[in-house]
Amino acid sequence: MSKRVIIIIIVVVLVGIGVMMSFKFDFGMDLKEENDEPYISGEICLVSDDNVLLAEEIDAEECTGDLNELKGSAGYFRVDEETKIIGKEGKEIPFDELMPGNQAKIWTVGPIMESYPVQASASKIELLEEGEELEAEGSKEEKDDKEKERNNEWSYNEELGGDLKEVKGQITECLYSVKGVPSPKGVSFSPDEEEFWVTSLMNESEGVVVFERKTGKKKEGMTLPGGGGVEIIFDQSGSYAFVSQMETGRVFMIDADKKKIVETFDTEGSWTKVMDLSPDEETIYASNWSSHNVSAIDLGSGKVTDLLSAVNTPRGIYATEDGSELYVAGFEKGEIQRINLHTKESEVIYESGGSMRHIVGDEKNETLYFSDMGNAAIYEFDKEDEEVRKFADTERNPNTIALSPDNKVLAVSNRGANHPSGNYNIPGPEWGSVLFFDTSTGEAVDAILGGNQPTALDISESGKYLAFSNFLDGEINICKFPETKDMLEGEGGGFPGYKEKIAK
Repeated sequence: MSKRVIIIIIVVVLVGIGVMMSFKFDFGMDLKEENDEPYISGEICLVSDDNVLLAEEIDAEECTGDLNELKGSAGYFRVDEETKIIGKEGKEIPFDELMPGNQAKIWTVGPIMESYPVQASASKIELLEEGEELEAEGSKEEKDDKEKERNNEWSYNEELGGDLKEVKGQITECLYSVKGVPSPKGVSFSPDEEEFWVTSLMNESEGVVVFERKTGKKKEGMTLPGGGGVEIIFDQSGSYAFVSQMETGRVFMIDADKKKIVETFDTEGSWTKVMDLSPDEETIYASNWSSHNVSAIDLGSGKVTDLLSAVNTPRGIYATEDGSELYVAGFEKGEIQRINLHTKESEVIYESGGSMRHIVGDEKNETLYFSDMGNAAIYEFDKEDEEVRKFADTERNPNTIALSPDNKVLAVSNRGANHPSGNYNIPGPEWGSVLFFDTSTGEAVDAILGGNQPTALDISESGKYLAFSNFLDGEINICKFPETKDMLEGEGGGFPGYKEKIAK
């Protein structure tokens, strides 16, 4: 391929990213005027239109735009009229003076998208003199620590005691943890509860890892062609698992017994996130973050039968049990969208101005629950009276939610506050948490003090077990989920006390 063709491809990619960068991003909603510390420093790899690609460990002449060639920290940064660009002499310079090969520091504003390379808006770009220190303060230490964590062997830890894991009054008992899982994004118990499966974000080596539930012993690691795994769900029988992949816009169908990929579905969308099966399990729906649509894939033929137009940055989706409707959680504006699956007509039934992320449903009581990362809240939609209302306030950055089998308790994983720099790869100033709410009242009934960025969350089919991940710690925790009666009558459990220990 000629150099000219490569440059044209790169420009097209960056223009597309520029469009996507106008939206909010699905990771970390601590909005600030400007982050105090530089997010990244390195060499400018590409400059196109209003975007800059900067990488720490690759020379400009080696950069073709191929993500597989990037090393270390890297990011696409959107530049607008508010971005200050400071030249080597300390004076502001125009955007067109930025060149591949320039060494620079970049400050960010607003949230940062979970991707590799990361995507964010630049508040300031400062060119560096030759020989000037490239590492942002503290970044090398953090990077080295993260690399060590990724290289850890799988380990089982049955001693979870200590101030971090125990809160006075806590009802939920955590049994053990498994460490060494790079960026554990999703977790799901197999329907028979003998295993729990974990997705590893952007992990080309093992995008899915399977563990024995009783012991925490690793049983299998699976490579997903093209990258890592995002979310995971099972069919009702437990025969097949389905895993989404952002990088390629694909869904993998895995034989749960043989631990082998049996089908690969192209969603015909981009940056695929959440999946849900139709009630008859003949169709799988998948939300596509960047193409702003939801794919309907026929599992018999493997073909996309519909690309349903969605609100911007769709993430959580929920197909109703009667097969008539699909609900979509819109991240950009905090929208709740309802799509009629028969007519394909849709409407936005609510807009919070925050960032709707995940959806679970209580069909018996005709209630849907939505996590709103931007507003640190859970909203509920009463399908009978067509009313959306705030259900409960949470800690900062709530993401995954799960209902107990009897629908009486809602669990919420909360990542907690971001690092002041805005870099979500660095642990923030407070621990994350898992909170539990009485669905009849919205009152908190228990709390677990988590580690760095609790993200993945699942309750087993019988309601006996709970799993959650600490994303930055590379850790999965397995807990014994209490009887509903014990939780509802526990006078708040660990909720009154966990706030005393949430600050680091």
